[in-house]
Amino acid sequence: MWREKPKFRGKNPRYRPRSRKPCFYVGETGLEPERRFGRHKRDYQAGKGFVRDFGKRLVVSASVSADQATDMEKALARELQAKG
Repeated sequence: MWREKPKFRGKNPRYRPRSRKPCFYVGETGLEPERRFGRHKRDYQAGKGFVRDFGKRLVVSASVSADQATDMEKALARELQAKG
């Protein structure tokens, strides 16, 4: 992922490929999470292709309102990036 996705490197400068830490995609959807993950994997609404290319499994999270999800998505992404 590190070499193939320059944008990933730009957004995650502290990530070290040799650390073998997993990467997480943080997102929101109006669909059931399993259905959305399946769409990403089939390259339908796959965005930048991170999930399509590198996604292995779904990590279940709590359901929240759209407003809460937007705030939580940004905060969680920053927290995971800070952890490398």
